[in-house]
Amino acid sequence: MKSGLIISLICLPYLLLSQSDSLALVAFYRDMDGEHWTTTWDLHQPLSTWYGLDMANNRVYGISLLNNNLKGELSDAILDLTEMRNFQIGNDSITGTIPDSIQKMKQLQFFYCTNSQLSGSIPPSFGDLENITSINLARNQLSDTLPGTLAKWKNLLDFDVSNNQLTGSIPVGMGENSLLRTFNISANHFTGTIPEDFKDAKNLEEFIVFRNELTGFPNDLMAHMEKLRRAQFSENDFTGPFPILPASIESFSCVDNHFTGAIPGSIKSLAQLNLLDIRDNNLNEIPDFHGHPSLQSLDIGGNEFTFEDVLPNIGAVEFFTYAGMKPVGKDTVIDVASGTDFTYVFAIDTSISNKTFHFYRDQINWMSSADGLLAFPNFSILDTGTYYVEITHPDAPELTLMSHKLKLTTQVTTNRPNGPTTISPTIYPNPAWGSLHVRGLNHLEKVVITDVLGHPILEQTTGTNGELLISELDPGLYLLHISGKPAVRFIKL
Repeated sequence: MKSGLIISLICLPYLLLSQSDSLALVAFYRDMDGEHWTTTWDLHQPLSTWYGLDMANNRVYGISLLNNNLKGELSDAILDLTEMRNFQIGNDSITGTIPDSIQKMKQLQFFYCTNSQLSGSIPPSFGDLENITSINLARNQLSDTLPGTLAKWKNLLDFDVSNNQLTGSIPVGMGENSLLRTFNISANHFTGTIPEDFKDAKNLEEFIVFRNELTGFPNDLMAHMEKLRRAQFSENDFTGPFPILPASIESFSCVDNHFTGAIPGSIKSLAQLNLLDIRDNNLNEIPDFHGHPSLQSLDIGGNEFTFEDVLPNIGAVEFFTYAGMKPVGKDTVIDVASGTDFTYVFAIDTSISNKTFHFYRDQINWMSSADGLLAFPNFSILDTGTYYVEITHPDAPELTLMSHKLKLTTQVTTNRPNGPTTISPTIYPNPAWGSLHVRGLNHLEKVVITDVLGHPILEQTTGTNGELLISELDPGLYLLHISGKPAVRFIKL
């Protein structure tokens, strides 16, 4: 009699719930280490006191246990809660996989398990849940591809699988759902293109695909998304012209891609736009944003813009970042005939005055001037090297433009100009230590010593006895050049 009373008292809290749901809840509690939850369930108390539980019509309609110290593999017991609409757990040490038979939860509308350690793939059976409106599996360790069955969801509003290890392409058809409101697949390894059917996502408000390996999308993909407010396309491999943005857009970022060409002037008509981050692309023209009604933050650095683009936008927005532009022009190699006059102009932003050109030769600051003119009268091997300029302007102090690199070379001749072939000078000793002599010189002569690639190392005038001091040279192989004579190799010990 006494034991029967105890059994009745223990069962009392479950009298208002179906037996299958009661057993499923207890199994879930035990599988997920319920005794150590932050707010635990007292199995001897009425169900109405159980934290995070929502019931109706003698069935479990919802479990919400976020941040409650749940531990262990996601319990299969939830599959028996066939009337559950809302399932929210996460921010805990939850492992395991999503049950393959999740389609048993036919009434499920909200499925949240975020910031945990779920692994494995998203089962194709997920697509059979016709009532799903919101999925959030962000910040787990899910892998494999998104099953194509997910395109069957016609009531989906919010989809977030960000910060996982998912691969493959975005299933064709996912964008056909006109109810879709948020779509976030960021920080995964998705490849391929964004399907064209996303043009049908007329109610999409947030389109977040950054930090993947996506390669393309139709240029007008977002043009008719009348409710799109935020689009984050950064850190992918997108190419082509700058995309057409809808009038509703408030924030657009496409950092670290390969977009090319001009930012269209029509972007100034996007009255809601307050953030535009286009850093690290290959864009080369941008409109003047003065007078834009709402733009507050503009980052255009790491592109091919020059002072002609930057200076008109100084003061246009509250937060304007423009540092770190790509070098201007393509690297060039020119072989200059020895003894000729040579000039070269780094023609950059010719319409902008008050620039300063800082010339570099072989990475060493060489000189500064107000123009980009490089001039060499009587070009010689001493003038060979790799040149470039850094350009500054006082009105844009954060920007230092760097030109392309210009490599100047010249051929080491074995003939005097317009004269007969000459005999190589004789040097001794060879190898040499601190000095060497050039035989046959009876007057002072300028000598240039280069490395074997022709880079000048030392310039010196011989003594009257033809002596050269070479003690400062490092041991190695060198070339000795005397005007009009073939170069001679020698070894410094």
